[in-house]
Formats: sequence, C-alpha cells, structure tokens
Amino acid sequence: MSTAMNAAKGLGMVMDFARKPSRPQIMALVKRALSTSSVSLTITWGENELSIKFSAYGWTGEGWIGKIGGQDIADQIQRGTLK
Repeated sequence: MSTAMNAAKGLGMVMDFARKPSRPQIMALVKRALSTSSVSLTITWGENELSIKFSAYGWTGEGWIGKIGGQDIADQIQRGTLK
C-alpha cells in the first residue's frame, strides 16, 4: 500500500502509493490523520498529489487524484460531513 509514511501527533502525514489509491483508501487515511490530530495530509501517486491542511482559515485542500479533490475533502471536514 504505502512506500513511505511520516506521522507524528500534531504534525502531518505523507503517504506515497505505487498504485492509484481508491476513494475508500483515501478517506480512511483522512480519518486516520484526523484521529491522530495531524494538521496536514499529503497523498501522492506518481506525479499526482492531493493535500489537505489546517490553517488559520480552517481546512484547505489542493490537488487531485483521479476524481478526488483535496478541497472537496477539506470542505467535507469543515462541514462535518466526512464519510
């Protein structure tokens, strides 16, 4: 699944996939990052990257992996509708 992971409580997580991650895999990583109080998450697959982070303005996101966008995930976290 992952070739690299850097997680520390209160910091961030970085995940690198050799194969395209599925939506359930990405959402599971987001939930795990939130449960460990991480303030950022970056998921890469080849040259594709999706990242979310907490800032003074709340959760923000950028990038895409397939049809899954970082800002879409950040919006779900902000609204409390993350599935």
